Amino acid sequence: MSAFRVVAGLSVLALVPFSSCSCQRKENIEAKERLSKPAEASPLDKMSRETLKPGDLATDEDMRHRINRMRFGEMQRRLGSMKYHSSGRLSFARAPLNVDSRETTDILYSDRGDFSVTTTTADGSRQELAYVNEIFFLKNKNGKWRTSRDPTGERIAYLEDAAGIWRSFYKLFRHTLELTPRGEQAYQGRNAYVYTLSVPDESKKARAEGAKVPAPKARPLADGGVLGNEPIPEETAEERDTRMDRLRKWRDRAHPAGGKGELWVDGETGVPLKVQFTGDLAVGDGPEPSVLHVELTTALSEIGKPHAVEPPQEAVDEITRKKWPTKPRKFLEEKGLVAPLPDEPPEGEAAPAAPPAEQ
Repeated sequence: MSAFRVVAGLSVLALVPFSSCSCQRKENIEAKERLSKPAEASPLDKMSRETLKPGDLATDEDMRHRINRMRFGEMQRRLGSMKYHSSGRLSFARAPLNVDSRETTDILYSDRGDFSVTTTTADGSRQELAYVNEIFFLKNKNGKWRTSRDPTGERIAYLEDAAGIWRSFYKLFRHTLELTPRGEQAYQGRNAYVYTLSVPDESKKARAEGAKVPAPKARPLADGGVLGNEPIPEETAEERDTRMDRLRKWRDRAHPAGGKGELWVDGETGVPLKVQFTGDLAVGDGPEPSVLHVELTTALSEIGKPHAVEPPQEAVDEITRKKWPTKPRKFLEEKGLVAPLPDEPPEGEAAPAAPPAEQ
C-alpha cells in the first residue's frame, strides 16, 4: 500500500471517533486527489499514434531522425508482440589503447507486455532479464536471480538499453549518413521501404587536424614491484589538462571514415525492421588519428505472433514459499534420534502419565 493511502486512511480513522468536524486537512485532500487521478500516459503512447512517412527518409531529415531514433517501447506499441535480435562489434584503436568488444541480444516480447532479454558478450558474460506477471527478474553472469515488483520502471531502462544499439550508433553517424531509396520489398509478409546506407570517407580531415594536436606524453606502467622500479610519478596538471582536452573534444574532432549498409522500414508503421551497418570514425586527436569501428545488425521477426514468456524456473524456485512440514519430528523419530511422542488421547480422556525419566 502506498504511503499516501496509509496517511489518508489513518487521517480518516482519527477524525471519525474523536471529532465532530467534517473538515479535512489540506494535505489529505491533495493526497486523495492524486490517488483518484488515473496514471499519466507515457509519451510513447502519443508518439505511437503519430503518422510517419517511411518513404521520405532520403529527403526528409526530420523524418529520418524520427524513425531511426525510435525507442523499443514505441516499436512494441506499433507492432505488438515480436522477436528482436541484434549483434554488434565495437573496436577502438588509440595507441597504446586497443578495445574490441562484441555482444548479441535476443528479446522476446508478448502481446501481454511480458518479455525476456538475453545479452551475451564475447567473453561469455551473460545478462538475463524477464518481466512476467508484473514481476521483474534479473540475473547477471553466474549470480542469483533478483526479483522485484519494479515500482520505478527499472525494467524499461534495461529493455531500452538492450534494444538501443542502432539508435546509439545512428547518433554518431547521423550528420554524414546518406540514404538512397531502393523501392519497396516484402519483409516477412509485410511491405517495407528499403534504403542503402553509405558514409563518406573524410579521414584526411582527421589526420590534418590531428597533426596540430601534440601527442600526449607516454606514462610508465606499473610493474607491481616485480622489477623493483621506482613508483610512478603523479600526473602533472599539464598532463591532466591534455588528457581531459582529448576526452572533451573527441566528438568535435571525429570525422567519418567510410561506411555502408541497408535499412528496412515498415511501410505501415514506420518501425525499423532490419538494419545492417558497418562504419568508421577517425578522430584527429593526435599525430596518428584514433579509429572507431562499428559493425551491427538488428532484425525483428515473428511480428504479431502469440508468444509466451515463461518466468525463470530457478527464480521461481528461489522465491516460492516452501510448505512447512506438519510433523517436523517424524524424520528424527524414523532415524531413531528422538523417542516418539505418546499418542494424544481421544477428546475428553486424560493423557497417559509420562514414563519416569531414567536415572
